Amino acid sequence: MLARDTTSFQAVLQPKASNSWTGKGQACRHLLHLAIQRHPHFRGLFNFSVPVLLWGELFTPELWDRLSQHKAPYGWRGLSYQAIASTLSLLNSSENAKLFAPPRDSPPKCIRCAVVGNGGILNGSRQGPNIDAHDYVFRLNGAVIKGFERDVGTKTSFYGFTVNTMKNSLVSYWNLGFTSVPQGQDLQYIFIPSGIRDYVMLRSAILGVPVPEGLDKGDRLSVLTTWQLTSSRDLQYIFIPSGIRDYVMLRSAILGVPVPEGLDKGDRPHTYFGPEASASKFKLLHPDLISYLTKRFLKSKLINTNFGDLYMPSTGALMLLTALHTCDQVSAYGFITSNYWKFSDHYFERKMKPLIFYANHDLSLEAALWRDLHNAGILRLYQR
Repeated sequence: MLARDTTSFQAVLQPKASNSWTGKGQACRHLLHLAIQRHPHFRGLFNFSVPVLLWGELFTPELWDRLSQHKAPYGWRGLSYQAIASTLSLLNSSENAKLFAPPRDSPPKCIRCAVVGNGGILNGSRQGPNIDAHDYVFRLNGAVIKGFERDVGTKTSFYGFTVNTMKNSLVSYWNLGFTSVPQGQDLQYIFIPSGIRDYVMLRSAILGVPVPEGLDKGDRLSVLTTWQLTSSRDLQYIFIPSGIRDYVMLRSAILGVPVPEGLDKGDRPHTYFGPEASASKFKLLHPDLISYLTKRFLKSKLINTNFGDLYMPSTGALMLLTALHTCDQVSAYGFITSNYWKFSDHYFERKMKPLIFYANHDLSLEAALWRDLHNAGILRLYQR
């Protein structure tokens, strides 16, 4: 069951978490929020008061009581209080509360973001320079760069994932070029916490120690990458909390210690995020955000089927919708379009592989949403 409608828990969201720095959107030619205000349908869907990121100061007994009523990724039902509390206590800096850091010099007139999916439409697209021209670039899962720079660019500001999608990508796409999670001095990670595994991994990554228990037991997150990203010093990591696994991994990542429990027990997060993985590099999506995005934008009919417990929006969908709630202008590359059947599943595949529709995501619903947002002038969807 999804979390309640956002209008019923506004008091819990106060004070509102900052989703960007205060200079946002000073002089944009085409502000997406103006397009939203003009649109009769979307202006009733967008709610910019829902916090984007979860960090230590937002964790209260009241928040625990409310979110413990809802299953991951929409809450913490059945998850360890100790794992959640110990992870969030490490996200105690203002850098964990804001997606974008204040600019080092003069603020840009616009925050222009590119969200790069992994769709086959990018193969041969030559969109690399256009992608890299944005202020911030979001990538996710099996983000292969080497050999595809002309099509997908090299700039990476944020890398978004759940522990499950990250590990599956490393296994499934290793032979296709995804041999390491992006790393860099100022690179930041966005965790999507899908379960306790993610919180345990995060904790070990911060502590710089192996994951102590679970499926990832013994993992170390400090091996060197086999390729480098251009401009990787500004890359950050976005955890998507789909379960306790994400919270536990996040805590371990910040502390730089092994994951202590769960499926990833013993994992060393620095194996994935590098030896310079400090707390400031990690962002954690708020379960309220995931609940709101699912209920308002991607409330699939799959929720009411036997696959309801498996369903959640795709990693790409969560990253794109996060950008739409934090950036002034958003361009989407490598996302599903109406002619998806013309292209391979992923841009880095050597042979044509058709897109498969699995029951855990509703890609048809996502495709319709991207089309409608593009037609409304709210985002720019790359199509060909």
